[in-house]
Amino acid sequence: MATNVGTAIPAFWVGGGPSSLVLSLETDVTLAAVTSVSASLTAPDGTDVPGVTATLGTPPSTDVTVHLPPDPFTMGGFHTLTLVMNAPTFTEVVEPVLLVVQAADGWLTLEQARALWPQAPDEDTTLYMLLESAKAACIAFAPVLEEGEVVPVSYRQAQFQQARASWLAMSATTDSRVGDDEFSITVFPLDWNVKQLLRPKGLPVMF
Repeated sequence: MATNVGTAIPAFWVGGGPSSLVLSLETDVTLAAVTSVSASLTAPDGTDVPGVTATLGTPPSTDVTVHLPPDPFTMGGFHTLTLVMNAPTFTEVVEPVLLVVQAADGWLTLEQARALWPQAPDEDTTLYMLLESAKAACIAFAPVLEEGEVVPVSYRQAQFQQARASWLAMSATTDSRVGDDEFSITVFPLDWNVKQLLRPKGLPVMF
């Protein structure tokens, strides 16, 4: 059995973040033999966030406390948290955990998406992947926004419709899976309605 983190971790914001996280491990490793735990946090650009440490609770506790530096999240996207348990006779790498970090960039947030879409996926990681994938598709097709320009409502609606369409399409197939062990999702083409929101065209004149 692999060692996993059994604690649900809420999404964070750029410029915010707690000073520590208490995570419960699901493992068959004899934790009493573990002498130390190390932690690393990797930002979306592949750089390591400095100053991240971890301490293991006293057995029989299975909790690990991850200590974060001030302002640990400087960019939006998935941050990967990795824990390594060290013992004299073994080293156990805990299944990496994806931390969702949202940026206030004018596109849909998780909460806004769920307000529009009550049937949205429950897991923040899944919904965030859908929203980010949809945002990327919309940005690639829509007219380029000037720096500092507010994201139009139509762009946000297009992002929502594309994210929902992708989820429904994946849910209807057997070869497209999204879950804790998946780090990417299939990007589906924009349909006509979404394209119309991003690049509106006038209705044909009828004579």
